[in-house]
Amino acid sequence: MIPRAVYTFPEVASVGKCEDSCRKEGLDIAVGRAFFKANGRSVGHNETVGEIRVVRDKGSDKIMGVTMVGAAVTELIAGARALIGSREGPAGVSFPHPTVSEVLKEAWEDAFNVSLHTPPRS
Repeated sequence: MIPRAVYTFPEVASVGKCEDSCRKEGLDIAVGRAFFKANGRSVGHNETVGEIRVVRDKGSDKIMGVTMVGAAVTELIAGARALIGSREGPAGVSFPHPTVSEVLKEAWEDAFNVSLHTPPRS
């Protein structure tokens, strides 16, 4: 549960388990995705490369891990760590607008299939 950060261009950060690890354990997972190219603040900074993925265990509704690639994700990973073990769903946490942190919010919402910007999955 210790966040990992790689200071490259773009940056890479993760915490918890990745999709492959969860699948190998036999977990039924949902993977929420959000892209920096869809975030207004990222577009304004011309930093649109990357995405955030949030892995949710469907059985327990717990966040198992978060993986990020993009500008300043090493600054966002602590917030992602707070999601793991949180009892609040995406609707219970406010993210300021416009911020790059909203990419994390979008991926989190997508993992629960409640994102306004991603079509619902069947």
